[in-house]
Amino acid sequence: MDSIHLTANRRTLEGLRLMMFDTIGDNEYVHASVELPIALYIVEVAKRNVDTEHYFPFGKWATIQSIQGRIDKQLEHLHRKDKPHG
Repeated sequence: MDSIHLTANRRTLEGLRLMMFDTIGDNEYVHASVELPIALYIVEVAKRNVDTEHYFPFGKWATIQSIQGRIDKQLEHLHRKDKPHG
């Protein structure tokens, strides 16, 4: 399965890592690029967390919407690949 690029911003990536650690403990989920199911999981965890600068240095919903936009593009790409041609 193709990867989703979560972010190129180091502060955002560190905030997401901290959020996931504080939520589920030690894990290896958050990287600059992750598999689609992991990206979906991170978004769901983010939705349920408090909007703090530690987790979301550029805002909770801006971060979530940015990742969701990347997920949507990936899903559209996968859907086109699976459609029969002709």
